[in-house]
Amino acid sequence: MRTVARSLSRFLRATVLVAVIWLLVESRPPLPSATRLVNSGGADRLLGFVAWLGLLLVAIGLLFRLVAYSRQSGAARAAPIRHLRPFHREIPRELGGGYSERAFPLIPRQRTPLSVESSRELESTHPGTATATESGSEIADSNPPPAVRISVLGPLRITGTHKQGRRLRGATRELLAYLVLHPKGGHRDQIIETLWPDQPPDQGRNRLWRAAADARNHLGDSAVIRERDHYQLDRSQVTTDFDQLENALTELSRSDEAKKQSSWLEQALALFVGEPLAGSDLPWAESEQRRLAALRADLLERAGRMRLESGDASGALALAEEAAAADSSNERPVQLAIEAEAALGRREAVVERYERLRRNLDDQFGLEPNRDTKVLYRRLLGQDASIST
Repeated sequence: MRTVARSLSRFLRATVLVAVIWLLVESRPPLPSATRLVNSGGADRLLGFVAWLGLLLVAIGLLFRLVAYSRQSGAARAAPIRHLRPFHREIPRELGGGYSERAFPLIPRQRTPLSVESSRELESTHPGTATATESGSEIADSNPPPAVRISVLGPLRITGTHKQGRRLRGATRELLAYLVLHPKGGHRDQIIETLWPDQPPDQGRNRLWRAAADARNHLGDSAVIRERDHYQLDRSQVTTDFDQLENALTELSRSDEAKKQSSWLEQALALFVGEPLAGSDLPWAESEQRRLAALRADLLERAGRMRLESGDASGALALAEEAAAADSSNERPVQLAIEAEAALGRREAVVERYERLRRNLDDQFGLEPNRDTKVLYRRLLGQDASIST
């Protein structure tokens, strides 16, 4: 718009100058002859002619200056953005980022790899240089992870947004939490009914639209995908601890080696930094919070079991207590805890923990410990394991 206004202004100025020059040419005063220069009338005519000629030269100079300035600015000015927009609409979402990153993507230059002789020469003169160069090239070739990160395995946190210092709307944070926990996304009406069931349909649609627009402003134009009435989070534009957890669980189920299983268990547990969505008043997420809390307790119990089998009874006891605190109704962490305490020779602690479990189950559910827990308790105390149900 500014470019059009500037061009129109230059055109009007040029038109005015051309009109002035034409009027000056048409109104050219007569040049007095040499015989009339001696009287006063001839001198006045000469001065008038000189003034006319000066005005004509000034007008022509201004016109040439305007034309030259227009050419110079037109050559230096970049192509208008409107010419680039149709092209960048076809850029795939893998490029990521906001409009500035999609409109002007960084194109890495091709670098000639070092030859074997050059690498050896560098290594001989500067030890470690060749290795650093190779590792640096590998890092440069790998795609960096998205800068925006959403964490739900703890307090809801959204970092790395494009507009630092500006808080997201409450509805936007709620929408992003929903889309993180639902990788397949959801239909417009389903999202409104889940997040804002008390809102009238028109207000709910307006609130969802504003939340999606706010999310795109902070996370990137393509962070929230809308296809007709279906909303979904573009996982290639955002890093989430929920996706990292799912990936760790997938690798854990595929691994058969105890060492690799232990590594994936530790990575999965490290993603939890507290209660899932702690501090967020999200009634719709309560079932997902309970599921994630139970999953964390199960992972803690499995990691503790592996530590106990490797001879680390103290580490197993610490994980068992953490798992029991995460899911008090689960008896498996208690079984692990009494096994670890028995391995440490704490007979009284075994009895105390079992009795505490029995009282809690009776107070909350009116139940007794299950058969497996009873058998384990009697066995650890050296008694007969044949217990009737």
